[in-house]
Amino acid sequence: MAASLTAAGCIALPSSFHGSWATSFTGEDRAVLARHVTVVIIEFCKTIGADGKQSQGLIRLAKKNGEKLGFLA
Repeated sequence: MAASLTAAGCIALPSSFHGSWATSFTGEDRAVLARHVTVVIIEFCKTIGADGKQSQGLIRLAKKNGEKLGFLA
C-alpha cells in the first residue's frame, strides 16, 4: 500500500486494517511510519529548540519503544 501526502504535509498511512498491529503493517508501511515518526520528532525538537543530540536521543527512544510494542520492529 502506498502512502499519500496530505495538504498539511504529513504522510497519511493506509486506512485498511486487517488483524492486529503486528500483522497489519508490511515492510513498506513500517518504513513510511518510521520516517513519519522521525520527521515529527525532528520538527518537535526544532520547535522547542532542542539540539541534534537530544533529537537523536528521542528518535532512538521512539525506535526502541516501537520495537517493544511491535510497531517499528
